[in-house]
Amino acid sequence: NEIFTIVYRNGEIIDIKSLISQNNKLLDILKEESLNKLKENESIKQYSNEEWINKGLEKSEENYENFILTEKSFILIFNPYKIAPYVAGILEVEIPYDKLEIFVD
Repeated sequence: NEIFTIVYRNGEIIDIKSLISQNNKLLDILKEESLNKLKENESIKQYSNEEWINKGLEKSEENYENFILTEKSFILIFNPYKIAPYVAGILEVEIPYDKLEIFVD
């Protein structure tokens, strides 16, 4: 199984490139916030390792391309094998907008 997201706002597709154009430090922030939250995740503790996590969180658009926008937060979605084996499942990291310095309404 694999998740692929498409986000629309006002009839336009919002992708990671358009969000990076609002804040060129976005990938740095996503990496740091994801790393902090994933360290607390029991599936990550049990099934993954530092090397796998670091590779999956490298600063590339591809690593952060799957996300959804809620009223209060940005939710990253990591497919199996991105940062942990399949047994860990599809992992999500929720980040409040105020930490991202991007405009999403």
